[in-house]
Amino acid sequence: PMPPPMAMMPGMSELSPNTAPYLPASAATRDVSRTIRLRAGDTVNLTPRPFATTIDGKPVVMLGYNGMLPGPRLEVPQNAQITARVTSALDGATSIHWHGIRLDNAFDGAVGLTQGAIEPGRSFDYSVRFPDAGVYWYHPHAREDMQQGLGLYGTIVVRSASPNYYSTVNREEMLVLS
Repeated sequence: PMPPPMAMMPGMSELSPNTAPYLPASAATRDVSRTIRLRAGDTVNLTPRPFATTIDGKPVVMLGYNGMLPGPRLEVPQNAQITARVTSALDGATSIHWHGIRLDNAFDGAVGLTQGAIEPGRSFDYSVRFPDAGVYWYHPHAREDMQQGLGLYGTIVVRSASPNYYSTVNREEMLVLS
């Protein structure tokens, strides 16, 4: 449907999306987002799942890693390699793309290009190394239009081995806007 003064593109007037509204089978309550500090060789468990919360006093179902929005902030030292075990508690397929991280293609999370999707109830172990200090994020590359829009994303801070890499500050705050 188009606003009355706006013309529909030719041939598009009878088209409608071949999708139904997203209504997950169940949803737990939301957990408070937190930082997970990792060392080289550690394993972090990430479970994308629906959770119930309220926005402007209205109940809504969102998605989050470990039921958190944003997902847990991962803090790792530069040059560390970790395992991220992702177990899907979603109704549909998912993955994790490690945005901006230089890593092996097999763990890039681009469904259909570098890996198969993680199906509901299944797990996938990502081997992720962090050669560059900085701030990054992680998010799905399977139905990212819906999954990211409903909250599947988190941040990564890669701490430099050099103590003078960042300027001295009184405190750090991570601000995520969606």
